[in-house]
Amino acid sequence: DLLLWSESGVNANNYIEEVSNGLHWVGLNAGNLFIYQTKLTSGRYYKISVDCVEHTSGAIQAYCSTTLNGSVVIDGVGGFSGILKATDGVFYLQRQAAGDQDMVIRSITLEEVPEGYPLMDKGMKYLECTSAGTVAFPSDQAYGEWEFDLYNYDNTTQIGIDFITNGSEKYTLYLTSSERIALYRAAAISQTAADFISFGIWYRIKLTRTLDGEFTFYVRGGEFGNDDWTLVLPVSTTNPFTDNTYTESQYFVVDLDVGDRIANLITRKAVQQ
Repeated sequence: DLLLWSESGVNANNYIEEVSNGLHWVGLNAGNLFIYQTKLTSGRYYKISVDCVEHTSGAIQAYCSTTLNGSVVIDGVGGFSGILKATDGVFYLQRQAAGDQDMVIRSITLEEVPEGYPLMDKGMKYLECTSAGTVAFPSDQAYGEWEFDLYNYDNTTQIGIDFITNGSEKYTLYLTSSERIALYRAAAISQTAADFISFGIWYRIKLTRTLDGEFTFYVRGGEFGNDDWTLVLPVSTTNPFTDNTYTESQYFVVDLDVGDRIANLITRKAVQQ
């Protein structure tokens, strides 16, 4: 409900007015116009969606508190959607950078991300990165199944999982800073479009490789739900696909940036039907 948002920085040159199809946002370069919402629970994650139907100029930004943690930007018709954490129970929409803003916002919605996957505040154990780097353990598995939970902190981080590694010869699963799921062998051999997933959300990834080299990868959690696996949809290749370039492994390697997390790793040397 647009009426639940409070305004600040309003004057003759920076204002928000009701129009027939929403709120007309007008902000000049010298102003600091923003609206905010305080009816949130600190520490929870929320999906914020903004529907923009008319856009003349400028950009505005959604963020939490003063940290700009996981902020998302609207700079054109269509709006945006993203996951943010309410660090102190407040969300803001504010000018994104210098310049004038002129657009009509039809709706703003905030939806708390369900706790069900996983129950982060009920004792789940996970490995969180505090200094960017890698951790590895011996693994000779080059076929079978790999499952793990991943949490990509924000758009400054990227997670890489070398699930089959033999020196420089490796297959890597990425959650990228552009919110893609990608499978690499030196370069991308299968990847989704940008914004396929969201920051600040736990996802469970499942990879399989049969003895004839057929790879398949799945996702669960967040917007995909927690009950069933969703086949990842790449933009330039198929899923499943076949690749027999590398057939041996020595290690399983996790490459995390600060704030990224991994949990609940399961490996099987045979693909379960």
